[in-house]
Amino acid sequence: MVAALVAAALVASLAQAGDDPIDGAGPVFVPTPPAPQPDGGTGGDTRQAAAAQAAALAATEVSDTATAAITRELAAARSFCGRIVDQDYIVDCLASEIGDLADRMAESGDYAFVREQIAQASRSLSDLAQANRAPEKPRVRARREGAAPQLSSRPLTPTRAEALDDVLEDAANILEEVETTLLRSTQQGDERRVHFDRIAEAVGSNKVLLRSL
Repeated sequence: MVAALVAAALVASLAQAGDDPIDGAGPVFVPTPPAPQPDGGTGGDTRQAAAAQAAALAATEVSDTATAAITRELAAARSFCGRIVDQDYIVDCLASEIGDLADRMAESGDYAFVREQIAQASRSLSDLAQANRAPEKPRVRARREGAAPQLSSRPLTPTRAEALDDVLEDAANILEEVETTLLRSTQQGDERRVHFDRIAEAVGSNKVLLRSL
């Protein structure tokens, strides 16, 4: 009975989103963003871009390229998770996406402190979602289809609807702490300072997302 109600609720939310419904035990839906304008790219170009992004994330020395790769991933997390139809999954979605980012960053070098802060935020967000889990709803993956399909890196834990507002604020506070820590972590003249500031701003944009819901 409970499973049927969960499935019905998910189907209803998908119908409102204007997409074909999916099984209630399957992924939660992320509406496809507007398609980018054609730029003449090829499959090979896409693979090369992905390889370049992966290499930039694994960098051990600060550079505009590496910092741009990190901020791009944080923006992608905001875009993907912020578009989930069922908002009960958003907090753990961010935990999953930024945790995946941390896993792909170098454990040593100039960005090691950034990696540490992002990984800790991921754990804290995941713990927050787990502590406020909706027992009647399944853990499911978030999915986006279209020209740039995407699936969350792991199944996501839903938040209890009655606790969602408080959980969103607590999650925003976790990200705000990371933002502040990064801004204060370097001194004037430190080569990393401008890079950490840019990353802090990207973390802050995810905080703003949570407070806008």
